[in-house]
Amino acid sequence: MTTYKSVPGGFLNLDTGVVEPYAYREYTPENPAPLPRIYTGDETEPLRSMVDGKIYTSKAAMRESYRAHNNPRGTEFVEVGDDAGYLNPVHKPLEADKTDIAAALDKAEAAVSRGEFDHVE
Repeated sequence: MTTYKSVPGGFLNLDTGVVEPYAYREYTPENPAPLPRIYTGDETEPLRSMVDGKIYTSKAAMRESYRAHNNPRGTEFVEVGDDAGYLNPVHKPLEADKTDIAAALDKAEAAVSRGEFDHVE
C-alpha cells in the first residue's frame, strides 16, 4: 500500500519521493471543496505542548507528555474533553426539603382556587 503525506501543492508519495499535485479536481462554485481532507496516521500540524513547551507533530507523543513520568512538572494532565467525568457528569438527585414541598403545594392550591387554571389534569 502506498503511503502519502500532505505537502503544499499536493501529496508526497513516501515510497517514490514524488509530489503528486492536487490537479485532478479543480475548484468551481459548484464544487467548493477541491479535495477531501485525508488523515493518515497520527501526524498533525505542529503543536506546542502547554505542559513542557516542546513542539510535537504526533498527537500520541504530545499526549504522552501529559503523563506524570514524562513531563518536567511530574504532574498528570488531562486533555479538555478527554476526561470521562467531564463528558458524562454524574447528576445528583435533588434533595427536596419537606417545608419547600409544602410551600409549593400551598402556592399551587391558591392559584387554582383563584381561578388561574381552567382545569387540572
